[in-house]
Amino acid sequence: EFAEFKFEEVEDMSKMGMLNMEKELIGCYVSGHPLDDWRTAIESCATVNSENIERIGREEKSRLESLSASGQSSWKNKNSGRYYIGIGMLQGLRQIMTKKGTQMCFAKLTDFKGEIDVTFFPKVWEELKDKVSEESVYALRGKVDGSRETPSLLVESIEDPRELQQKAVTSIHIQMEQGFSSTKEINPIKDILFGAQGNCYVYFHIDVEGKSYIIKANSQMTAPCNKEFMQSIKDMPLVHDVWCE
Repeated sequence: EFAEFKFEEVEDMSKMGMLNMEKELIGCYVSGHPLDDWRTAIESCATVNSENIERIGREEKSRLESLSASGQSSWKNKNSGRYYIGIGMLQGLRQIMTKKGTQMCFAKLTDFKGEIDVTFFPKVWEELKDKVSEESVYALRGKVDGSRETPSLLVESIEDPRELQQKAVTSIHIQMEQGFSSTKEINPIKDILFGAQGNCYVYFHIDVEGKSYIIKANSQMTAPCNKEFMQSIKDMPLVHDVWCE
């Protein structure tokens, strides 16, 4: 005879903890990706990523070579060029001491397809070193250095990926339940929307007699795309789902 075994009930593992364990044990992510929550910002706001940095590096190198050939000073060349934004998970932070006795840092910024090299020069690193940490998601703004074999993003500042995400989102979509049948039933939702302010247009998804319709609300009716507001709409009667695009 064996005593009945009872499993100890514990809280579910966090999403990030589960993903880290998958990566450690299997070598890849299975149940999701650490950047899933930032997909909209990455796809809409990131101007440099693991797929295009090689091309950008070549273009920047050619541009500087052309400027030098035209006789422009190296100082002007150094301070010219386009700024880019890279969004991803910061990994492999490696601080080094320069010949002048100041610290700088090299790291990798990982996105969905791969990674790019990033460089924090001493002045920038002194300002940002207490604001960044391993395995966290950042939007890094800077110029691309294509003078070396492997191009690198020369970081000058950090942007808030949450703000970029909200700016990238332009619409809120409200899916009504199948039982929805009258515009009067939507009045409580309209009251919330009229009292809200944001930069997103609102769309209602309605199924009537087996057909699906998408109805855009008045253009003056805009709303924010944040968790609190989205949840308040989702909790309303006859609302099936709410999402941003």
